[in-house]
Amino acid sequence: MENDESKKRQLSGWGKAEIIAKIFSLVLIPIVLVVGGWLIQTKIAHTNS
Repeated sequence: MENDESKKRQLSGWGKAEIIAKIFSLVLIPIVLVVGGWLIQTKIAHTNS
């Protein structure tokens, strides 16, 4: 019985980690894309002027 309870705790820990990872990916991926696009656009603007 103790093994079943420890497995449930471990799975719930992994479940929490999965939820946190999904939230970070939903938030950070668009931010990284915006910052990367802004940096590229800034570099191109400075080389053309």
